[in-house]
Amino acid sequence: MIEEHFYTAAEVGEKIGVSANKIGRIANANNLKTEQYGKFFLDKSAHSSKQVEAFRYNAEGVKALRHLIHGADVA
Repeated sequence: MIEEHFYTAAEVGEKIGVSANKIGRIANANNLKTEQYGKFFLDKSAHSSKQVEAFRYNAEGVKALRHLIHGADVA
């Protein structure tokens, strides 16, 4: 079985050349936080001791975000 790799918004932003915040805004605006594009993981909050749900993107999610940000010429 092939292991699927999941990327944080920061990692996707670094690959594409935009901020993690922009990745999140675009993903929310285009309903990309679905099983097709990744999945939610329990993660520790960066600013407190709480556990939070964080969405991580798979390869399809990265491709969709790249397409939305840079257009069809790089899809």
